[in-house]
Amino acid sequence: MLKNGLYIAFVVTLVIGLLFYGDSPEQLLGSGQDKKAAKIYPYAIAHHASTRHFANDGTLDYEFVASRLEHYQLTEDQAPEDENRVYTLIDLPVLTIFQGEQPWRVEAKKGKLLGDGQSIELWEDVVIRQKNESGTYTQLTTNKLLILPHEKVAQTEETVKINSPRGEMTGVGMVADLAERKITLLGKVRGTHDPI
Repeated sequence: MLKNGLYIAFVVTLVIGLLFYGDSPEQLLGSGQDKKAAKIYPYAIAHHASTRHFANDGTLDYEFVASRLEHYQLTEDQAPEDENRVYTLIDLPVLTIFQGEQPWRVEAKKGKLLGDGQSIELWEDVVIRQKNESGTYTQLTTNKLLILPHEKVAQTEETVKINSPRGEMTGVGMVADLAERKITLLGKVRGTHDPI
């Protein structure tokens, strides 16, 4: 009889243990997923960083300034294969693209320099501004922007607002060739134009 009681107690304990394990949250028991969800720390941090890039003929092509850079080099365990493992997060980026006498100035609150260094994603209060010959400004504002500084191209799928001395335009999606001073709004374009 004592053997049957011990056997029943063992089975009941085992069932309760399995139920507890199966219904418990992962935070309590821990799991292999915790390693992937662990905080990722930057490889390097720079404050008040600036860099200049020169064209092949020695002229200043563009200048980049940021209040803070956080550089990440993720391992295979930290990021899936399709995700960019080398990138730099940017606080308060300012990019000045030189083109003739009137450079373009691009500002945002946040940004991300992708591993290849050929593109910069910007978001939060993105502003592109160029001073005209008359001393007035053409200004573009959007929420998110991709800049290709070597090609002097900016593009977005977000809403864009353009203010210039001649009027105001809005549209959804944009491709801007800053070297040619050509801005193409891709859809839902509306605007007002001052008479000439």
